[in-house]
Amino acid sequence: MYRFILLIAALTFSNLPHARAEEPMCNASFWFRWGQEVSGTLATKAGAPCRILTGTSGNTVYVGSQVLTQPRHGRASSIGPASIRYQPRAGFVGQDSMTIRFLGERQGQRNQATVRLKITVY
Repeated sequence: MYRFILLIAALTFSNLPHARAEEPMCNASFWFRWGQEVSGTLATKAGAPCRILTGTSGNTVYVGSQVLTQPRHGRASSIGPASIRYQPRAGFVGQDSMTIRFLGERQGQRNQATVRLKITVY
């Protein structure tokens, strides 16, 4: 099985679908394997949107991303097959959470990984 890691960065990528140049990457950390459900963490500044982008160590093609459970204190949406956008509610500082799923295809086999994220908005 290939392992996948979320890219951890404070960079912007204006060439991603629906991405805005001023939107930073979320500070997030988790590993996942296809077919498993895992937990991870994410941190972002109050009121600032950020993007969660996956990276791979294999030859998997991402075919979708989904928000399964919306955060209580913000909004999350899929903005591409390997990317999720999180926007905390204006004025909110504290803990939030959401569940997301990534879908991939490798050598004709479809896989999915579900990630439960604990979010810190500071």
